[in-house]
Amino acid sequence: MNLKKFLDQISNDEIVLPNFQREMEWKPDNQKQLIASFLTKLPIGSFLLLEGNKDEYVSKEICFKNKQVTPKNEKCYYLLDGQQRISTLKNCLFDFYQNLDGWGNIYDSLYYNLKIRWFLRVIPNSNEEDILGWRKLRFPALDLIEPEQILPFITYLRIYKTKTDNWYNPGYLPNRVSGADPIDVRNQEIAKEAANMGLIPLYSVYANNANQPLHKETLRNIARERLEALKNAFFSRESGYMKESFYLGGEEYCIYDLLREKRPEQDLKKMIENKEKDRIAECFQELSSEWMASFNKYIDSLMEDELHTIELPEGQMHRAISIFESINRGGTPLSTFDLIVAKAARAQKSPTIIDIIKKHLNDGFTLSDALTSNLLGIGSNYKTWEPLGFGVLEEDRLANTLKDQYLNMLSIMVNFKTGPVEGITPEYIRRNKILELSPEQIYNNTSNVIKALLRAFAFLHYRCGVVNLKNVPYELMIIPIAYALQSDKNWKQGSKLAKIEYWYWSSIFGGAYRAAQNERCIRDLRNIKDWLDKGNNPFNKLYDNMFEEHGYSDFQVLLLKDREHELKKPLHNSLLQYVLSKQPKDLLPSYSGDVRLSAWDIASQKVFQINGEQIDLSPEEHHIIPLTSATKVKESTKKIRKSKDHILNSPLNKTLITRTANNYLSSLTPNEYFNRLDELNIWDHYIPKNAFRKQENENDYEYYERALQARFEEIRKNVKEELDDLKDI
Repeated sequence: MNLKKFLDQISNDEIVLPNFQREMEWKPDNQKQLIASFLTKLPIGSFLLLEGNKDEYVSKEICFKNKQVTPKNEKCYYLLDGQQRISTLKNCLFDFYQNLDGWGNIYDSLYYNLKIRWFLRVIPNSNEEDILGWRKLRFPALDLIEPEQILPFITYLRIYKTKTDNWYNPGYLPNRVSGADPIDVRNQEIAKEAANMGLIPLYSVYANNANQPLHKETLRNIARERLEALKNAFFSRESGYMKESFYLGGEEYCIYDLLREKRPEQDLKKMIENKEKDRIAECFQELSSEWMASFNKYIDSLMEDELHTIELPEGQMHRAISIFESINRGGTPLSTFDLIVAKAARAQKSPTIIDIIKKHLNDGFTLSDALTSNLLGIGSNYKTWEPLGFGVLEEDRLANTLKDQYLNMLSIMVNFKTGPVEGITPEYIRRNKILELSPEQIYNNTSNVIKALLRAFAFLHYRCGVVNLKNVPYELMIIPIAYALQSDKNWKQGSKLAKIEYWYWSSIFGGAYRAAQNERCIRDLRNIKDWLDKGNNPFNKLYDNMFEEHGYSDFQVLLLKDREHELKKPLHNSLLQYVLSKQPKDLLPSYSGDVRLSAWDIASQKVFQINGEQIDLSPEEHHIIPLTSATKVKESTKKIRKSKDHILNSPLNKTLITRTANNYLSSLTPNEYFNRLDELNIWDHYIPKNAFRKQENENDYEYYERALQARFEEIRKNVKEELDDLKDI
């Protein structure tokens, strides 16, 4: 069937999306590639449709997150493959916001990556190929060019709900004209604004009830402007007035080449000799009209392009999962999560698994008193936690880390919620075992799995200095925490949380997850449960090994001196997170007030008011020994930053502070900086003040190494002292 018929059937709910389908995940760059192929009439792949009864599956409308639909007819088609492509094309060619009222509700229900308007940029830059024939008003054969050629001329503008002053915003409404249709007035203004930018709106191409679609009105404005420019240049006295050649925009044009398809060269010569301005102007007008006609004809023809569809009969509906897996083997990147969501849909229940998960993420989450009891400044405002601030969604889609650990926890909790944990093996967090779960097992356990994961996320957020889910040093460490915290007893008892925190830091700094993470994760799950239930600490060896693990966390690696072992990014980040977990004061002068840094305040984008100045808590990595102290040996700070093994880039020389503090400290010379250390809250950052003063007999490197070793010892001492306290709570 052709594209128009396909989109018609979607609009009439004759083609729907089964709720087990994945979300719309393509980002604008992916969409742009498809649109380039579409505009140049290259094949865009097959669409897999399954015929079925309208109540076979809970269904939703294509392009929308939560808009469930029930097909009007008894029979319908379920789209199994091609959602990303057809959603891209529909959003590109169709205006979801045709009515002025209620557009905000439509905006909220569309996927994030579809909240954009697509345009063709007609006017090339001076150094660009004139793909659309604007310079000479001569439309080319776009179906003969390569998609890469038109790609730079495809652009989008993102819609923001509150920015209704933007002419491409659905809520844009210019001054009303008495007696005029407000939609007509708006479209005329939009066409003018778009033409001024040389942009053809593509979102009116699939329009059933528009007398003059927006793209055609805009094209007419662009053509009119270009026509006038060409005519004025040709008739200009500065161009010699009706000479064979004239200049426009620094480019030379020949009238015979420009109008060769309108009149023979001999006729044009006579018109010029006789100064027949009106007749030549008529030729220019024909040139403009034909360019518009060819342009519009080509755009209209896109809706008639045939799409390749594979239509499976109703009898094969039961093979949906097998078909999905077959597509996956064929190259379509369906993840284990997609397949689990698809399998759950066979239970024919509503809401979907994704809906259930998102509801938990959007609802407020109650923290236990035990979790926050030892934190500074925690009051009633922090009894309820909003997981969305922790990055569990990325552009309205479930974060990949959340999906992965949901699957792992689902498999473990289904099989071992009450059974002996000794039977849990790494096999249970592998794809094949996860895909053995039944639809009922998936549905019946999802809420408890998400609840356990959210408790783990809150633990990492409030106890471990992790600001965002993507900052978790080792993702599989989430599983032992979540498994332990599914128990209300563990969640609400401070001594249990303290032991989990002991395990966390000893594992991080003792190198437990540097290798064989799957096996380590499952072993830790069993060992933590044994410790919490029976009181036997199995992690003493890790505690002893903290900051001593050769090639991982020893001083030589942290100082970037070990040429055989590279410092691991998770360890680098964990050092910064440990300091942040202690809620250190910002490195502002003490007289500036008490600004404390915490993962939760940073995540909530809290702003402090100090002496009339707003301090944004967004953290930056601060070099304790300034990079400028090394520039006297002819190294620029930029060069030092890029050097992975420069001693000043050691995590021992870094801590997190606000941009305000960083700017303040960066404005000081090295001498001023060290002279003002007394004024700063450096102890909270485990910075031994005296060690960071250079001695007279030291060269630079000796000073750096001595100062950073002093901080290494300070951090190690404090971590061990804290963990000693934690295990005995």
